[in-house]
Amino acid sequence: MLAVNAREIHATDNIDAFFDGLAGKQTVLRVAKNADGRDAREVTVVPVDSEHGLRNLDWIEANRRKVDALSGGRVAYIYMPNTAGAGYTNFNRYFYAQLDK
Repeated sequence: MLAVNAREIHATDNIDAFFDGLAGKQTVLRVAKNADGRDAREVTVVPVDSEHGLRNLDWIEANRRKVDALSGGRVAYIYMPNTAGAGYTNFNRYFYAQLDK
């Protein structure tokens, strides 16, 4: 990452400070594979105010992949956070996506 909203990032900068106040707002990042900026491109993202939801989804997906690998693709993994609305939504999402298991 080379810049956030046209503000250049340097090695000594606190990168978190570049995102203060940007949660929920379109933010332009300049990124490149190399630090010298060769072949840089701009991407627009919308930062979230908390990474908790993203980490939770990563944990769920890691569990699904592990169950799939350990069972040879025969067993499904369905995460239900509760037995209310969110649980019903997740059940439908994971159940129908894995009907072949």
